[in-house]
Amino acid sequence: MAIHSHSSDGDQKLTEENVDAFFRNWLKMLDDNAPVEDFYKYLIDGDFEEWSYPGVEIKNRQELETYFKTAWGTIAKQQNKVESLDIADQGNGRFQVVSTVSWSAVTKDGTDVAAKLQFTVTVGSGTSKADPDGKYPKVLRYKMIRL
Repeated sequence: MAIHSHSSDGDQKLTEENVDAFFRNWLKMLDDNAPVEDFYKYLIDGDFEEWSYPGVEIKNRQELETYFKTAWGTIAKQQNKVESLDIADQGNGRFQVVSTVSWSAVTKDGTDVAAKLQFTVTVGSGTSKADPDGKYPKVLRYKMIRL
């Protein structure tokens, strides 16, 4: 049985360890081609501070959904292998993850693709419609570039 706190101290206190676990789980969800709805608990309501992929700026969850459906519609399977992962406590309950990832995928037409990627992700605690109890870190800034 879950015990619900009626105060704001119910928010999960972020640590380097649970931020590391969050990021590795995020990549696993990508590898597993998880439905976009599985990511909602990690997203804030409203506009992102930053969310970008090479050549693409994304403003909010609705734009992210459209991008996911388009991009993922071309990928049959993918794998993200963490080469390095550094976490910095930015204060104010925010943590920044900088991770280099070896990405490989097979497109739906059978083409093999691969790239070295760098993710820079800032997370903080908080609540959202998909996570009213604040159990999960919220992505505030997300940037992925090809190295």
